[in-house]
Amino acid sequence: MTSALEGLRVVELGDFISAAYCTKLLADLGADVVKIEPPEGDSTRSHGPFHGDIPDRDASGLYIYLNTNKRGIGLDMRKADGRDIFDRLLDRVDVLVENLGTEQLDTFGFDATALRERHPRLIVTSISVFGREGPHKHYRGHGLQASAGSSVAFRTGDPARSPLAKPLNEPEFLGGLHAAAATLVAVLAYEQSAEAQHIDISIQDILASVTSGPAIANALYGTRAAGTRNGHRVNAFFPWTVLPVADGYMEFITMQERHWRHFMEYLGNPDWANDERFKDIYSRVPHAAEIEAHLVSAVGDKTRAELWAVCREIGVSFQPVNRISDLADADQLRYRGYFQETVDGHGKRVVVPGAPYKLSASPWELRTPAPRQGEHTVEVLRETLGLSPLEVADLCRVGAIY
Repeated sequence: MTSALEGLRVVELGDFISAAYCTKLLADLGADVVKIEPPEGDSTRSHGPFHGDIPDRDASGLYIYLNTNKRGIGLDMRKADGRDIFDRLLDRVDVLVENLGTEQLDTFGFDATALRERHPRLIVTSISVFGREGPHKHYRGHGLQASAGSSVAFRTGDPARSPLAKPLNEPEFLGGLHAAAATLVAVLAYEQSAEAQHIDISIQDILASVTSGPAIANALYGTRAAGTRNGHRVNAFFPWTVLPVADGYMEFITMQERHWRHFMEYLGNPDWANDERFKDIYSRVPHAAEIEAHLVSAVGDKTRAELWAVCREIGVSFQPVNRISDLADADQLRYRGYFQETVDGHGKRVVVPGAPYKLSASPWELRTPAPRQGEHTVEVLRETLGLSPLEVADLCRVGAIY
């Protein structure tokens, strides 16, 4: 066996990022993932980046990245024929990953409990903003609502302006990542107990536990003042900030007091650094704006590369804020072979992020590009459901399959 998850059969039913990223992580390790798209296609097809910034549903960078190593079929779940074929498909797979809205669940007439009653060996992984249980299970939401409901938004943005979410759909990616890990645990559990599980992933819960932590208590009970500084909430210690330098921005985060001492030594131990008000990472918090002004004055004329080289040498965890072009040309990522080539729906070359980890005996592998819409419909129906070519052609004719 050359792939870690070879033999694992997965169906993806949903839209946008969270379910697609979960199954991508499984597919890139060898799982056979069948992605179901409705007749109008997955909504990620309308999201860029695009070649030349020209929208093209067969050349969406987001769609291409999320769907490598998968097979794609078209299925109209709003029709009885589509739901029947879907049900038959589940008889032959190990895992269903879904991120449907509650309205869709009601329209399609199934939930995780009903599915597992009909398919007792099926592991069902559900991803939603508020979870499939609890008082908010019927609420609509995306990353913005998850950021607010988890208290992450308590520390970002200006209270006088609109709320801010975690950037670049990070909540959805985190939901997919945790769903993939939980799915693998459920697969291992099934091998030991023959009992299939329902995995209920709440993105709000993930943000609250992974990226928010003590801020929940601050938000609920007001144990720490929530004043703002330059449009950002004051953090628990300082420095914890991003400041301008000669060619961009640097992130200054002092996790340990020795980091601060080493950086002050690099600056020549200026008089202001010995101010009693700045004696530790907590006492500096009320004076953050004043310290930021000192830092910008001291290093604002230096480049990110200069400062990063110094910080690596003296063991300080400050780092540059990279642009996408910086990452694309990064020596470390090039040395690791991180970026990989694939093609879009027109066969044009596309560069995408590669493996987020390294495995020796069963390595990550980019085997096939993201499927064109409905590319594997006939193949999957014939192979998995045992339909004859005539039956498949008839289904396409009546429109149950796109």
